[in-house]
Amino acid sequence: MGAWGEKPFENDSALDWLGDLGEVADLRNTLSSVADAVDYLDVDDGSAAIAAAEIVAAAGDGELGRLATDASAWLGQHGKEIVDSDRALAVRAVERVLGSDSELAALWDEGDTDNEWRRDVAGLVARLVAPRAEKPLK
Repeated sequence: MGAWGEKPFENDSALDWLGDLGEVADLRNTLSSVADAVDYLDVDDGSAAIAAAEIVAAAGDGELGRLATDASAWLGQHGKEIVDSDRALAVRAVERVLGSDSELAALWDEGDTDNEWRRDVAGLVARLVAPRAEKPLK
């Protein structure tokens, strides 16, 4: 049985993406490809972008509790390479996932657009646009 929850790492697509994550360039490529997508965005790409954005947010505010264990370990190795422009890119990617041409948004919105996933993603966006913490990574 697959994983399917409203948090960024509570789905198989995000966990598969995380398993393949190598360098910061990989994270940026994921965010860029979603932010710049013009075609219908599939659930796997949307889930990967949300997970990547969560890593970027954690690099900025030090909130590691929402990360999968492997994501925390990855951030411990690469977090210092994440810069403010990555936060802006992450916001663009998340906004694209929230849009009307997104399978992930459509799946979550089947019952109602006022749902836990949308609230969780709104919190993620708020973290991404908030000022970066003085000493973000602990």
